Amino acid sequence: MGANYDLGSGYTLNLHYGIGRVASTGAADNSIWNWKDYKVGVSKTFEGGWTLAGAYTKAKGATNVYDNFTTGALNTAGVAETSNPATGTFVASISKAF
Repeated sequence: MGANYDLGSGYTLNLHYGIGRVASTGAADNSIWNWKDYKVGVSKTFEGGWTLAGAYTKAKGATNVYDNFTTGALNTAGVAETSNPATGTFVASISKAF
C-alpha cells in the first residue's frame, strides 16, 4: 500500500508499507520467507520535468532467512559474500520526465 501527499511548492511526501507472503504448498511451510517493508521519502519537482527524491527504506523478515543473503558469487578470496537486504537504506535519485 502506498500514498503520496502533496505538501505544496513541488514537494511530495512518499509513503509505502507492504506485506509479502510466500504461499505454502502441501507439506511445505514457506512462511519463513514472509516479510514486511516500508519506505518514507520526500520528492521535489522542478521546472523542466526534473524530480529530486530521497527515501529511507527498511524490511523485516518473519525469520532471519534474509539476514545473510548471497548470490553465491565468490569474492577475490574465494568466499561467497553475504548481505542483509532487509537492513535500512537511504536512497537518493534524480529523474527527468520527457
